[in-house]
Amino acid sequence: MATDFFARQERARQQSRILFVGMALAVLTITFLVYLVAAFMFSESGSDGTPAPFQDSSLNGGDWLWNPSLFVTTTVLTLGIIGLSSLIKIAMLGSGGESVALALGGRPIPPGSRVPDERRLLNVVEEMALASGVPVPKVFILEEEPGINAFAAGYSPDDAAVAVTRGLLDVLDRDELQGVIAHEFSHILNGDMRINIRLIGVVAGILLLAQIGEILIRTGFYSSAGSRRDGKNSNSAAGLALFGLALVIIGSVGVLFGNLIKAAISRQREFLADASAVQFTRNPHGIAGALKKIGAISQGSIIVAPNASEASHMFFSDGIARIFSLFATHPPLEDRIRAIDPTWDGQFPKTITRRRITEPDPPSRRGARTGPLPLPIPMPSPGGRRPGGRSIPGATLGLAAEEDTATPPPVPRFNRNRFMDTVGRLPSNFAELGEILRSAFSDALLEAASDPFSARAVIYALMMSNDPEVRARQEELIAKRAETGLLVELQRIEAEIRQMPRALWLPLVELTHPALMSMTRRQYEPFRQTIRELTEADNAVSLFEYLINRLIIRGLDRHFGLDRGSRQPRPDSSEIREAAVLLLASLANAGASSPQQARQAFQDGLKRLGITTPIDLPPRDQTGLDQIHAALKVLERIPPELKPTLLEACVAAINSDQRVTIDEAELLRAVAAVLDCPAPPLWADHEAV
Repeated sequence: MATDFFARQERARQQSRILFVGMALAVLTITFLVYLVAAFMFSESGSDGTPAPFQDSSLNGGDWLWNPSLFVTTTVLTLGIIGLSSLIKIAMLGSGGESVALALGGRPIPPGSRVPDERRLLNVVEEMALASGVPVPKVFILEEEPGINAFAAGYSPDDAAVAVTRGLLDVLDRDELQGVIAHEFSHILNGDMRINIRLIGVVAGILLLAQIGEILIRTGFYSSAGSRRDGKNSNSAAGLALFGLALVIIGSVGVLFGNLIKAAISRQREFLADASAVQFTRNPHGIAGALKKIGAISQGSIIVAPNASEASHMFFSDGIARIFSLFATHPPLEDRIRAIDPTWDGQFPKTITRRRITEPDPPSRRGARTGPLPLPIPMPSPGGRRPGGRSIPGATLGLAAEEDTATPPPVPRFNRNRFMDTVGRLPSNFAELGEILRSAFSDALLEAASDPFSARAVIYALMMSNDPEVRARQEELIAKRAETGLLVELQRIEAEIRQMPRALWLPLVELTHPALMSMTRRQYEPFRQTIRELTEADNAVSLFEYLINRLIIRGLDRHFGLDRGSRQPRPDSSEIREAAVLLLASLANAGASSPQQARQAFQDGLKRLGITTPIDLPPRDQTGLDQIHAALKVLERIPPELKPTLLEACVAAINSDQRVTIDEAELLRAVAAVLDCPAPPLWADHEAV
């Protein structure tokens, strides 16, 4: 159903609220217990510093129970320690999934790796990302882990990372690998990753309390020993050690309850992710086979990294050996297998072969397709035109007749209902679709997109103008700012790009994501500035240039710490209405072939929003990219429950004439991305795949 994605997002928000309430109660309980211990230990200290437990009068009348100043002190200190350490831990993971993978001993796999087993993994990840419309995540391998496991981590699809163990690569076949990665992609698309990182942060804050207790125990022990040697009263030191012991107990119990909450949330999500993987791959034997092999090998899915327990809820299968199932972050292996394969006889495979893959992925999976694509993707016209899309003078979406009289090609067989069904999920035909998308690119383009140096040339090539004067200015800019040899690389790549269907430009940009993320900040800053100057070189902004700045640069800015994202208040209803109307007007004017058609598209969009009051369609020169950008800045902050209706209204507007151009399709994908509703290519529902 079209609401599946939004229902899953709402479930993720509910789990976040449960997590917040549960952890808040745990922290408040811990704070109160710390106060009680402090009051009991120190409130009745004598003039010689002897703590309350060592005084005969310490418990008389219960006077120790309430001490306002001590209560305030212990509350501030306890909440400060837990809160600050949690924030520090979350900040340490601020770079997203990459920081989690590195903390667990992960090694980044170069996007252009030609090692057979690494290449197979990268191919599967790229195919899924292309089919689901999310940036291709960075991929890591945990080389020292013989068990079969994997995880996805990050705050959002923009900074996601996927990691697998060496055991997984050595044991699973391609179908099983595909099932595991589909499981992890469901976590990326369902919004589970942000919850996972918050869980790590809060539990780390509580754990610090126990660690402080250990320090106090050691301090008290050594102080007590020193006092006895000097013939002094050692009661104060003993009291300090006892207080430390109490903190260890309280902190450990707090971590225990934190793990209970973590396990309860995680177990339910794993069943849903398994079901999603089966639905996505249409092959239950893939993920079921992976789970059966976990049960068959002695290492199972255990992660041996020292800090594996922090991330235990992120793994594909339980990475920590558990004595009590109550604390298990995953359902029992047998239950997961039977949910996927009800006919399973309960027997695991007798023998499992570990081997390093030496043969490459089959040619059909390596971008080596030589025949026509099995999708009706329109090819560029023989005369060619600016790869950046339609030029938009004055940042106005639309073309003057003298600039380009050609009608942009329509998206093949666009189905509005199927589009909404695929928002935030992998299409049911993703395996074939991802393979077809990847195989549509030449080997030269795939290689270029996976190299940090050449990936920049790919982006520049997509922005080069056909106008000789503008192009000369652009080449001068690149020669001035870019590294030596990049302009030559651009010219080589551009020849490949001009033979490529227009519908594949945005997927090509998405393929460059891991390589661009591999740049250093020193490399990124001139790249970012060059993108801006190339956009401004012709005093016009193309739709494709806008998409690059909105979808790619924004994510890279966050990755390199140039945009941490400011928390702004949610817009009120009048601001939302005004922005939504402006966005629909821009979409209506963008794809209409006549003023009458534009008005009809505008009204169709308003009707889907539930706006029945007559509103005049603003003129075309007032609904350009500047206006779209302003509208999206407001709409990206709307409440989640309004997003499906807004997205459906946008679909109604662009599909009013039953014909959706590539430009409209890409603009719709941009709107969906800004709303955090990733969408696959609009022709992804093609039944011929």
